Amino acid sequence: MDNVTFCFKRKEKDEFQFRDDKRKNGWEIIIPGASVPSGNPKFEILPILIGDEKKIDGPNMFCRALAKKVAGQALAEHFIEYQNEIPENLRGKALIFAGTLWLDDDSLYVPCLYWSGDKWYLDFYYLDNDWYSNDCFFCLCA
Repeated sequence: MDNVTFCFKRKEKDEFQFRDDKRKNGWEIIIPGASVPSGNPKFEILPILIGDEKKIDGPNMFCRALAKKVAGQALAEHFIEYQNEIPENLRGKALIFAGTLWLDDDSLYVPCLYWSGDKWYLDFYYLDNDWYSNDCFFCLCA
């Protein structure tokens, strides 16, 4: 997959707190991630896999995420509200917002957006899963 770069116009009055705050379900937030950036930021969708890899395990995927400027849940929730800002060619991909990390019991989760039917949904993927070619990092451009 080629890298995809795009931007969106943020309304200056938007104040983001987690709409889907997992602390209400007893989860613990390990890394909250950054708030939604101001102005007209640019983003990149970067593949998780390198070279001819077929999959990667969760801990190694997360290490790769830490080496990039990966967005967090606040931005994922923004895009749930403004779905028309997500390029159509990303449908069928899972967009990983690994800038936020949650703990539930002994399991770690990262927020992800996935396309199903006619819209994007926010879900929390188990970090210990294997990750594949349709999984992509959602990153802020440097």
